[in-house]
Amino acid sequence: MVLDRGSLGSYAERLNSTRRRLLESLGVGMAAMIHGSLEGTPETLLTPYYTGVPDYLKDNSRFEAELEDLYIEDFEGFDPDRPNVLVDVIPVGDHQLEEEVARAIEEVHNEAPVGDEGINAFVGRRKPEYAYPEDEFVNEYGGDAAMIHGVKEGYDDFFEREVPAELRVAAIQVLRTPGVQSSSYDLPEGALEFTEDLDWEEEYCDNDHGCVYMAIASGTNIVMAPEEGFKHFYGDEYIEGTKRVALHDIGHAFDLEHSDNPQDVMYAEEGVQADSDLSFTPEEWKVVEDQWRE
Repeated sequence: MVLDRGSLGSYAERLNSTRRRLLESLGVGMAAMIHGSLEGTPETLLTPYYTGVPDYLKDNSRFEAELEDLYIEDFEGFDPDRPNVLVDVIPVGDHQLEEEVARAIEEVHNEAPVGDEGINAFVGRRKPEYAYPEDEFVNEYGGDAAMIHGVKEGYDDFFEREVPAELRVAAIQVLRTPGVQSSSYDLPEGALEFTEDLDWEEEYCDNDHGCVYMAIASGTNIVMAPEEGFKHFYGDEYIEGTKRVALHDIGHAFDLEHSDNPQDVMYAEEGVQADSDLSFTPEEWKVVEDQWRE
């Protein structure tokens, strides 16, 4: 049974004291978080696609200090001479993005044909104390990305409620979920489902209940299935599949469209291929660079 959001109470009411203290240390009050705005962060800066870390946050020592505290990896600051990409990985429970995948995403950007020296990318995986509790998450969303993205009636966008506005402006969010834990119909455990009717649903769905995915992007927010789901679909190549699925949906955050070339990481008709190119095409990188220069 899918629980109605109204029966769960507001997130502010459910926060335990430790998580409240940690989030407030990021300079975000509960009311500000729920409404997705923060003093000094204009809502107009929240574009539907990602254009890199804004200048006013690159030189913000307080913001950089908060990032140093937030992530497992050592954050060494932004590069003033290059475009900067920040990926904020939010684990649910212990469902974390693999370190090998995070480093591969950084390398792809560092070697990008953008500017003179590529893109300075940092994929920050949040520390366990900043993870979202798994039991709360499963009870509320049940592995349904339509609920997480706030597309389903009665559900608010997870990212607007849970991510401080400065991070929403500065970063692409990747939420690593437990996926579906059990199902009354034939759905692989660990996958994601999308139960809302959309215009493109029939093209990508094989059952009458919804769509099955490894990741689903909406704007700059990405919801990813756990390791078990990737192992089910990619087998021994699940790490390579995870790298490419993550990069594929980061491409959507950059406003890139699907490709009809199976070798392109933006290919989608039969799913992202584990042996596709682990980068965007020169034409796709040009789209990214042109957007950032607007």
